[in-house]
Amino acid sequence: MPFLKLEPLNGRYCTVCLALLCSLYITPPFLLAQVKITLRESDRVGDFYQVETVSEQQGILDTVSLPQQTKLPKRLSKTGKAKSNYTEKVLKVDADQLASKTLRRYLILEAEQKIGDDTTRAKLRPQIQLLVLDRQGNQPVTYSPDGPLLLGELEQARTDIFLSRLSGLLPSQPVARQDSWKAANAAVQELTDLQQVQSGNLDCTLQNVEGDVAKVIFFGKVTGSTPTGSNQQTITGNYLFDLKAQRLTALQFEVTSVLNDRQQKEVGSITARFQLKREWKDITNVSTAGLALEANEENTLLLVEEPRLGLQLKHSRRWVPRPVSDTSWMIDGPSGSGLTIQFEGAGTIPAAQAVRRQIEATLAKSVQGLKPLPDPTGWADAERLAWTGTQNGKEYVFEYFLWKQGKHGAIIAGRYFAPEAALAQQDVERMVRSLRRGQ
Repeated sequence: MPFLKLEPLNGRYCTVCLALLCSLYITPPFLLAQVKITLRESDRVGDFYQVETVSEQQGILDTVSLPQQTKLPKRLSKTGKAKSNYTEKVLKVDADQLASKTLRRYLILEAEQKIGDDTTRAKLRPQIQLLVLDRQGNQPVTYSPDGPLLLGELEQARTDIFLSRLSGLLPSQPVARQDSWKAANAAVQELTDLQQVQSGNLDCTLQNVEGDVAKVIFFGKVTGSTPTGSNQQTITGNYLFDLKAQRLTALQFEVTSVLNDRQQKEVGSITARFQLKREWKDITNVSTAGLALEANEENTLLLVEEPRLGLQLKHSRRWVPRPVSDTSWMIDGPSGSGLTIQFEGAGTIPAAQAVRRQIEATLAKSVQGLKPLPDPTGWADAERLAWTGTQNGKEYVFEYFLWKQGKHGAIIAGRYFAPEAALAQQDVERMVRSLRRGQ
């Protein structure tokens, strides 16, 4: 390409041209502040990224007065820390082109909590690496194709932030420096882990832009519901957004929570700090070949383990185990259904026919219209007996298992709400068949 021949210009026009030339390279700050940028994310099925998180917390909690623990202090200190490191693959996106279902391969997922002098630790077992997080619809579910999760593993994964929900921190329209907007409730819930935001909000502000990176700060106070009462939270933080990739790449915030019980009495205060870093990479260690990625009865089971007793049990999430002692467990089911397990030596467990009349006499004290049902089919470890009757105005099916396994045994009593008895019996049979007792 030939060079242009430049003709000499007089001084006046040289000055004008120089000014115009400089204006192409130096934009006054007041003009920069008016430049609007777009901060929006979109995901595609098959996207991969790497995520690292760390968090820590400290605070105080009121104790519950117990007659048998008179020396327990009124308030206990609470500290905790957690970290995670995982690669994530997008499996499905929603109508807004945001991830609604992902597969994670965890390299690290662990937490430690200390309340008073009591320390608890949780981490993924070596045999559990893959987790599916399905956030489609109103009933989110987390499960593992590798096998049943312990409740601690499920809770730790559930509270690990689902990143596409953070899109609610982004503005819906292009913004200029110092512009502000309100965060969506879904993002607030993801940051706070509140079941529902009842009042308050987060204000987000585009603080600055350096190169391809925008920094947004946010602050606010919110009140919301938790399983044990209400929670008032004050939050301050910021995130970084890559303008070229149109991705949120880093997040950090601090939140102070004032905890209230169901009577709105303050029962504690916790301050937590959280940091997250996300990178997009070509990752090949998350394969979906041969995996059951749709939720079903088997891959959503939970596992209960008591290593000290060598005890293990798998159960549906419709049921909630409550170990009472080394020899007695209670398991709450839906619609008033329930299960009790009394552990004994195998030699003390009677044969079904020998104990039938004794069980009927016991049930007749609280059950009206008690009638025997055909005994369900048992198996090598268990004999089964069943009845129907009315208790507290509702019809139930009553079932007993006489279980033996080596030197160990148990008498297992079940009560199932009659309209749901078929499903309850399937759930309980699965639990009893999975029951293992070592030592």
